[in-house]
Amino acid sequence: MIPLTILAAVSASLAAPLGQVQLGGDVHILHGTLSSWARSVKKDFLSDIRACAPAIRTNTTSQSEACARASEWSIVMGNEAGDLDSLTSAIAWAFYLAHENMDDNNTKGKGNKGKKGKHHNPKERPVVPLLQTEEDAIDLRPENKLALREYGNMRRGHADILTIDELPLPPGEIAPHLGGIYLVDHNRLRSDWGEAGAKIVKGVLDHHNDLELYPNAKPRVIEPTGSCASLVVHEILQLWDKDDDDRVYNERECVDKTAFKQKQHPTDIPTELADLLLAVIALDTDDFHRGTGRDLHASKAVWRWSSFCGDGEDRDDVMDRLDKELGTAKKDLRHLNVRDLLRRDWKGDIIPAPNASAPALHLGIASIPVSMRNQIARVGNHTPAAWFEAEKAWTKEIYADVSLALTSYREGGIGDESIPSNFDDEDDNDNDNDDDDDDGDTKKGAKRREIALVVQDGRRLTRDMANSLFETIKSEIETASELNVTAWTIDLGGQRRAIWDQFYTKASRKVVRPVVERAVEGWYGQPVYRQLLGEA
Repeated sequence: MIPLTILAAVSASLAAPLGQVQLGGDVHILHGTLSSWARSVKKDFLSDIRACAPAIRTNTTSQSEACARASEWSIVMGNEAGDLDSLTSAIAWAFYLAHENMDDNNTKGKGNKGKKGKHHNPKERPVVPLLQTEEDAIDLRPENKLALREYGNMRRGHADILTIDELPLPPGEIAPHLGGIYLVDHNRLRSDWGEAGAKIVKGVLDHHNDLELYPNAKPRVIEPTGSCASLVVHEILQLWDKDDDDRVYNERECVDKTAFKQKQHPTDIPTELADLLLAVIALDTDDFHRGTGRDLHASKAVWRWSSFCGDGEDRDDVMDRLDKELGTAKKDLRHLNVRDLLRRDWKGDIIPAPNASAPALHLGIASIPVSMRNQIARVGNHTPAAWFEAEKAWTKEIYADVSLALTSYREGGIGDESIPSNFDDEDDNDNDNDDDDDDGDTKKGAKRREIALVVQDGRRLTRDMANSLFETIKSEIETASELNVTAWTIDLGGQRRAIWDQFYTKASRKVVRPVVERAVEGWYGQPVYRQLLGEA
């Protein structure tokens, strides 16, 4: 495989076809496919952590060889919503970090005792991608299932993807014994990784609002793009200062696929990974109808490694096709019940108690591309009260105190259809992006948004606490000019429940979250979000 240090120089001087560039140095052959690599590092990581677990529990890690191996592992993780951008970005950056600067001195495990498996060479750095959602939630996003299988050639059942529920110990117990954490598609580590996790954040690539954490992370790139994967491509190929270099983006230069007959993995970007990167960039930019120049440059730069390059189909046509295929899959949520719609795109975290007299809070926000009336038609007796009971059952599972559901849909379009009378809410189906799922729907009316709010007592909050917190958040939402809401006046079947129509329809979760955070800090009477991860 071409060492990644060479790739930076190659990408800056691609006037000649890639196959004619004199690379020099040792060419390492990665055994097998992207799926096999991912499955292998997942297996090795879990093996090392499980072997270290007894020492963690008995506080004898300094004497444990297994914990010495575990301490060399780094994790690359996307956000907890589990969308295709987070997933692909985590896999891509982990693959890059595992193979950069490879040489005979870079071995897995102390004393060169790394296990050499069929697909995981011990000279690789021990890096594993982690999806911060449960395994059974991956396919709640149909676009994940389609992209992973059709473009990424990943295994059925997601045996090659490490998910948060597969960790043998809680994140906070594992974090002190890791070598590093890299964040993609978010720039604030969840609190369950603890202060130990925050101290080992080594790199951040994200396209959300900059929360100004981890100033010493390298790289630390937080800038608006349609897809976080575009930033990952820039990091992998070191394109940061080359957006005006046309030689880097010559779409006629394809990797020589005849090399596949001699080498199982002839380039630093596997074909499957290149296809995945193109797919997510196409989807998240709506075929470049939104996003930035970074997205377009990334797609052009990675094109030469994809299976599409050289097949006679124009890049613009391929990106349009990928956007339509994945966009259609993304909207196919008719089989999901309310519980699945809530957990499909849920972002939540624990807010630690800021002082001895205040409670901790678990606050989360679900983003749902389905109208409230459509969701209400999927539950029990088709009433708002029945919807809130379904919501209550889900948040009880995760012990959430404050939950919001944000809907986004087109009136009469996908997500606002009539529900078949035979819809079975009890039928379990095994099958951020932030909620702009309707943009490709051509048969649609005006765009609509709604906000549902619930505050539960009996978990961390007393009834009086829950009442006052609900009123504080409710007041902040109703007076927020950036939202412009009108409350539903029908019976919602219980206390501390509210639904609003939101008339400023450009305000997604990225806008609603700060409004809610202002209310929470006002209720606490002091800042809590800057202190969420200590002084990180």
